[in-house]
Amino acid sequence: IGGKPMKLRHLAGPLLLLISSVAMGVEADLNVSNDAARLTMEFPVRNNILIDGSWLHHTDKGETLSVGGYLTGNAAGGNTPLTAGLGLRYYYVDFDTGQKEDGSNLALGGFARYQFRRIDRVAVWGNLFYAPSVLSFGDSDEFYEVGGYGGYSVIRDAEIYLGWRRMKSDFDEDGDVMIDTGWVVGIRARF
Repeated sequence: IGGKPMKLRHLAGPLLLLISSVAMGVEADLNVSNDAARLTMEFPVRNNILIDGSWLHHTDKGETLSVGGYLTGNAAGGNTPLTAGLGLRYYYVDFDTGQKEDGSNLALGGFARYQFRRIDRVAVWGNLFYAPSVLSFGDSDEFYEVGGYGGYSVIRDAEIYLGWRRMKSDFDEDGDVMIDTGWVVGIRARF
């Protein structure tokens, strides 16, 4: 009985953090393909600063975790519907197809999103991140991620989308390894 209050007390902090995050305008993104699923959470810290975290599970190749921070804003000036973000994303890849390798990468890059004016429920966006060997650690010598997506807002705070993603790393023993590539379907929701 004495252990139960202690467990609840340890859960109180993360639970309060989660509740306050939801109040700040968190965005959740889940996409899937035949072999992979990726969950991403985005947290706006201030008007022009965004942090995110993601977990990609591939049935044949293992796990990829990432966390990033970006400076965001209007990319074309004025009141245009083009927004972008530039920053850093840290990746940890746990690769396992017979021979286990893991590594981490500090990638430079960003993303851009265009919300169409006349059909404002339709948007396109993409991202690009690259970590050369000098910013790669462990068994990883190089890493990149690139993707492009198009979505439709079914309701104002949720959209469905179709996209294409490619993630690749160069490992010490296995050489160039395609972590994930191909078409994905997903849902983005804002809370």
